[in-house]
Amino acid sequence: MRDWNRDVNRLADELIAAGKLHSPAWIKAFTQVPRHVFVPHFWLQDPDGWRQVDASTDEGWEAIYSNKGLFTALDDNKLGISSSSMPGLMTRMLEILDVQAGHRVLEVGTGTGYNAALLSAYLGDSNVYSVDIEFVEAAANRLASLGMQPTLDTRDGREGFAEAAPFDRIMATCAVSTIPAEWISQLAPGGMILADLKVNRGAGNLVLLHRTGPESAEGRFVPGWAEFMSMRTENTTAPTARSGRDDDKLHHTTTRITGQPWGHTVPWFMASFELPAGVQVGLRIREGYTWWTITTPDGSRAEVCETGTGNQRDVIQSGPCRLWEPIENAFAEWENAGSPDWPRFGLTVESGAHTVCLDDPTGTHSWKRAIS
Repeated sequence: MRDWNRDVNRLADELIAAGKLHSPAWIKAFTQVPRHVFVPHFWLQDPDGWRQVDASTDEGWEAIYSNKGLFTALDDNKLGISSSSMPGLMTRMLEILDVQAGHRVLEVGTGTGYNAALLSAYLGDSNVYSVDIEFVEAAANRLASLGMQPTLDTRDGREGFAEAAPFDRIMATCAVSTIPAEWISQLAPGGMILADLKVNRGAGNLVLLHRTGPESAEGRFVPGWAEFMSMRTENTTAPTARSGRDDDKLHHTTTRITGQPWGHTVPWFMASFELPAGVQVGLRIREGYTWWTITTPDGSRAEVCETGTGNQRDVIQSGPCRLWEPIENAFAEWENAGSPDWPRFGLTVESGAHTVCLDDPTGTHSWKRAIS
């Protein structure tokens, strides 16, 4: 029989050494939860496609008791729709959110139930609430097998859990394009929200917000970078971006930006406020060269050659919008501001608007988006 106690303690030691787990109370809670109960199997993508890996195998057990995110469910199109996030990301988020004994916590995105188990081990069942659009029954059964019975419910996570409010803390283990007003209204005075705000494809990060009023909250983005799967009830029905380009109307230019632009997470975030919604990114091989591709549903397209001459790379654009210009402008603005990292960016959420600022909300670097 495998010794999960030994392996979860080894993983805890690794997270402590990596600076992802500090609190003695959270170390105790973490080592009380067997992750394999919540990930009986997962999916790995090989060159030949997806294959299912069972927790009982050596490969499965090693992955489960490693700091790895694991896909746990696929849809009919073989796209991941649920996962068990990296344990180190979960512990980092729980400590950033400053969850304390006695707090009532709402988790948005139950998934496998693993994070709800960590919360229950720390706070006790009666203080833990978790919602998801699917998978809740399976998560509840796994939790019950360990004697845990937090309150779970199947619903759209954007609604929160009004009948159980107020909450001292709300954490989302899925990405959202806006912070729902319902979450703010369901916070107790002094409450906090930690969520992965992605305003466009890969554009955003974890943001820690403090309730400032019944309909308002403000805070800052946290160090490092994280990315969750988008909340499944977010609008994902936008038309697929065109795969081709309009060769009759090409616009040629060059750029000094190196590397995939979406890999530079902060300036990519800044650019996202000027880019159309529904951005898709990818790579394309043409005539032996690799091109980065950026497309939007209206047929706009930008392609950037990965290999250039000196410090210049070719850019080809087509369609109704010049997608590369806002990216180029954002990189220049970012560099001129001293290449700021995430903690220098703040977010204010008010009724009808999200405002992101660099350093000072009243400064020159701010971006406001109306929300419905």
